[in-house]
Amino acid sequence: MTTKKFSNALVNISESYVNEAATYIAKKKVNPRLKWEVGAACLFLLTVALLTISPFSNAPGSSLINTTTPGDSNAIPQYVPAFSSPDLETLYKEQPYCQLLPLKMPQDLALQSSYKTEYDQITNPNGEHYLKLCFGPAENPYSLELSVRKYDGNTTVADPQNTDTYDLSLYYEYLKTPGNVAADAPGSISLFRAEDFSEEIMKKRMYVFDYGHCKVEIGILCGEYVVEYCYAGEEISPQAFYEIIISSRHFDTMG
Repeated sequence: MTTKKFSNALVNISESYVNEAATYIAKKKVNPRLKWEVGAACLFLLTVALLTISPFSNAPGSSLINTTTPGDSNAIPQYVPAFSSPDLETLYKEQPYCQLLPLKMPQDLALQSSYKTEYDQITNPNGEHYLKLCFGPAENPYSLELSVRKYDGNTTVADPQNTDTYDLSLYYEYLKTPGNVAADAPGSISLFRAEDFSEEIMKKRMYVFDYGHCKVEIGILCGEYVVEYCYAGEEISPQAFYEIIISSRHFDTMG
């Protein structure tokens, strides 16, 4: 069997067959290790069949698309997981984003693109939440990237009293010395609990380069979600950025 025929055979596996196999294993008293091995085998076949997962598409919903040149006999379909591209007005009405997103945004920045994961039988069967928003002026998109994700419990949360562990200036000042490389630069923790967040912390998570370019990197742990901000653009004051972050409804619920 040729590679092309093998790929086509895998892609054309009936979804009902996979579902029936999974149902049979779940109902029968099968050795747990066997269940795991069969599940892994199914996942392997699907992975080989789908080959490439791309999170970007021009239309919502999951699908198999052909991204190769029309007429190419060796074209292999690519699987696009289900997603949507909501506007801010929609997100401000939807949980959990209505509680987590800031109600203020940097002046002169507008939403350029949005990506929100949706339920997908293959890539997101549990309907996990993930959102990424990109803001910027039309001529310079993505000055601000804002993302919302479920906290995995593995990312270190900063101790607000130990400023040396999260001061962003220590990282960039180290790189000013010729010969110094990023891999050897002081570590910098960027995640903070919402209840610990302050304007003083905001100052430490900003850095202005000699030529005026401003950099902000900070994540806020709000309950079971992390809201991350990454800004690169004209200088903005720590107070202004602090007010942007605390404008989310989550901070109102903290009392």
